[in-house]
Amino acid sequence: MPIGEKQTNRSLFTIPLHLAVQFCQPVNSINTYFVVNQKLRHPNWENAKNQALSIIIQIKSQGIRILLLSANLKEALGFDEINFTRKLNFVQQIEQIQAFTVDSLLSETNPQKVYLVLDSENFTLCPSSLFVDSEKELLLLQLARPTYKTECFSDVQPNTDFHLIHSIPTVWTDWARQLYTTSECEWNSILGGFLDYGKKLSATYNQPILLAHIDSNHLFILGFELGNVLIANRFNYQSENDLLYYMLLIIDEIKAKPEQIRVILTGNILSGSLGFEKLSRYIANLEFGKHGNGFDIPSGLDALHHHNYMDLASLPIYLASK
Repeated sequence: MPIGEKQTNRSLFTIPLHLAVQFCQPVNSINTYFVVNQKLRHPNWENAKNQALSIIIQIKSQGIRILLLSANLKEALGFDEINFTRKLNFVQQIEQIQAFTVDSLLSETNPQKVYLVLDSENFTLCPSSLFVDSEKELLLLQLARPTYKTECFSDVQPNTDFHLIHSIPTVWTDWARQLYTTSECEWNSILGGFLDYGKKLSATYNQPILLAHIDSNHLFILGFELGNVLIANRFNYQSENDLLYYMLLIIDEIKAKPEQIRVILTGNILSGSLGFEKLSRYIANLEFGKHGNGFDIPSGLDALHHHNYMDLASLPIYLASK
């Protein structure tokens, strides 16, 4: 049943009363702290938007991305992106989604499935033979204790023998439950797409590779060899020297050599930038990631081919394989 059909007075992304009270101001008087970076549509948008649709909403610390897909997750149909103009807490980020969706593709469509994706701060990989569902939260708390309340999730990774355990701030999960039923909504970690992409890519090489996704203030580094996961970690950074330090640290941990290992870069880094130049002085084989086969990006949405969107573009293939 399409979202919103069960309650005629429930519109997609209407903030519930208890959250509106938490914001301490009427929903329609929210100050906006974002700029619209991308609004892209399928060439045949008028027909495409009436299909049975799926939506990925990627929640990032610096903005929100909304990717509209065909129901089978095989084709991109629309894409919206906003960047926040100031640092916001979780509740303020929810406010900005509410303010933006009035003019976004979400106001033009009626999705059947919503995938909510967070750039996980706390996660771990657990061998399936050792995984116990009732103990997953305790396992994650032993690694890190966030300063905010969280809810723990786990996913069996396709074609592997491990579970990805990750946490979501409860302010986000509470908000989602006010909008969607369990069958309509599914939480995922951005790590799922990275792991799937890196495993498939590494199977084509006869040596270890690193996948490094660089965001504005943190990076994910994952190591693979012949389709197997060697390591996965997240680091906060402040400078280009930090990027180099963490990269060399992981290379050393997997017992590889900077002059030999192949490093795939995605995210907020460009050829010729200070970060790229710093890395290229010590790491011989740097290249930018490209999205894999199995996910069609039509003309009009060409921006999604850029390696800055590899975290998002890797998700449809991963989600379809679960």
